[in-house]
Amino acid sequence: METSLVPVVSFNFSMAEIDFGFVDNRTNSSPPDCSAMMYTQPAFAQFLWSLLFGVMIVIAAGGNIIVVWIVLAHRRMRTVTNYFLVNLAIADAMVATLNVPFNFSFLLNNIWYFGFVYCKIARCLGVLTVIASVFTLSAIAVDRYIAIVHPMRPRMSKSRAKTIIAFVWVIATIICLPLLIYARTKDLPCKDGKRTICILEWPDGTFSDYDFWYNVASMILAYFLPLSAMAVSYTIVGIKLWVSHAPGESSSRHREQLKAKRKVVKMMIVVVLLFAICWLPVHVYILLGRHHREIYRSEHIQEIYMFIYWLAMSNSMTNPFIYCWMNDRFRKGFKKALRFLPGVKWKPEDSIDAPRPSTLSSYASGHSMKLSRNGSVMTTVEDAPAENVL
Repeated sequence: METSLVPVVSFNFSMAEIDFGFVDNRTNSSPPDCSAMMYTQPAFAQFLWSLLFGVMIVIAAGGNIIVVWIVLAHRRMRTVTNYFLVNLAIADAMVATLNVPFNFSFLLNNIWYFGFVYCKIARCLGVLTVIASVFTLSAIAVDRYIAIVHPMRPRMSKSRAKTIIAFVWVIATIICLPLLIYARTKDLPCKDGKRTICILEWPDGTFSDYDFWYNVASMILAYFLPLSAMAVSYTIVGIKLWVSHAPGESSSRHREQLKAKRKVVKMMIVVVLLFAICWLPVHVYILLGRHHREIYRSEHIQEIYMFIYWLAMSNSMTNPFIYCWMNDRFRKGFKKALRFLPGVKWKPEDSIDAPRPSTLSSYASGHSMKLSRNGSVMTTVEDAPAENVL
């Protein structure tokens, strides 16, 4: 009987990649031709995909490393919100350097070149970083909610923020453990030798119900639930900042602080919206593939999937652009870091730690004084100048 090799594509949420299996309709079981099994694109298409992914990896890795440097190297940037942004940048840099290049190679060639151990690591890293990212965004939303909606409550301390960050990574590690356990390499016999692939082999098989329900649980925990909670949180915050106005809130100091708070919230809303947009096609693909498996056999499924995968992974490079666009201090930091590039102008007086011209005057109007029990004068932390909001 004539050989018919039909590609079957299975998306795994943690890895964000395509596994190509093949259904052999022959009655005998002689090894197939691996060259027929491998989906090879024209050289020009491979070059374009390599360029697209390469640019994304460089921008994501470089941009997020600069974000980490801006916060940790400048005293004025070491705020609770910025510590969370550092954690987000670390997760994005990890996925760009330790996950995407290897998965892209697998997508392009349908061969896993990187061994058994890194197959497990790569499988785990995808879900580890995306869960760390979305939980970090949730922590920022909670911090903004408490600071703006309940300003009389104690603000989150830096030590508590660091504890939350550690807890986020512990939870993300626990969630990705099944991938670490069940990921393995598999050698497929071919007429001209063998080819190695990296797959998840669950207790009920390779393309299994376990795999689907793990993906669904990951969607709920790392997408739908946190995004729904953040939508509610930022809606309430937005009403508080843009709609509600208490009597006596017309002083110049209050207007300055309100403007700064709005900037921070706008920036975080843009970050969350881009995360939701970039990852939505991935989840739609998973759900559609479960009930309409014929889409895996469409002629251009690999090109479609590679774009979906690129879009999801490109979220790791968008945040540095947002910070640079919407925050003056991050913009100064990027100019300083990239001052060697043509067209980037930076002067020492543009340093992040340099006081603004209005700092001294705003300090007097922006800090309320109160007497401590021993009669000394102290300033309230909650009434810090608006420039210190982020």
